[in-house]
Amino acid sequence: MVNKGDLKDLEKRMDQIDKNLMAFIKEEFATNNQAINQAIKEMMGGLNLRLDKIEEDVKELSKKMEEDKKEQIARDRKRNNIVIYGLKKGGETEEKHDLKEKVDRVTEQLKLENEDIKFCRRIGEKLVLVGFHTRTSVELAHARKKKLEGSIRISEDLTMEQRKEYRKIQQLAEEKSKSGEEYILVGPRSCPRMIKKTCWTKKKEKEDKFHLNT
Repeated sequence: MVNKGDLKDLEKRMDQIDKNLMAFIKEEFATNNQAINQAIKEMMGGLNLRLDKIEEDVKELSKKMEEDKKEQIARDRKRNNIVIYGLKKGGETEEKHDLKEKVDRVTEQLKLENEDIKFCRRIGEKLVLVGFHTRTSVELAHARKKKLEGSIRISEDLTMEQRKEYRKIQQLAEEKSKSGEEYILVGPRSCPRMIKKTCWTKKKEKEDKFHLNT
């Protein structure tokens, strides 16, 4: 038969078990909570790093798009221009009409319409920038540039970026030529093509034969 003393002792044990259980639950909860908080912090830290990287990439892309836009505007502005080399400056007080006459003589050799000239401006001791109203005059000038006499020659009016791109392709052609087969650049400097010199020579020979037979 259970007496009161035994019941009290049992109650104490049960109370102690309850206390120990609650203490264990609190300890486990605190430990798990710390682990959860730490995991959340690490996850948020990684997320913030990714967001920072995305923001940096977006800024870089926006900057690149803006630079590309400015470059395209510059190319469009120069598209109808040519640079004439070899037109020596006529003294310190060269008049506009004197420069225009020199340019007219060059365009006459190229069989271009002088009325299509939009402007001409000296940009160096022997350099003159000429702008046309239409792209046609520029294309005809390059197609007929072999007709130019003496030391006069022409080239496209390129942007700084276009000149850099041309030099890169030029250097690549020089590197490839070191392997034995010589490579050259053909076509306009604004859009050059790198080909084997032997291929270009054969092409020119065929063209020359065609012209002789026509």
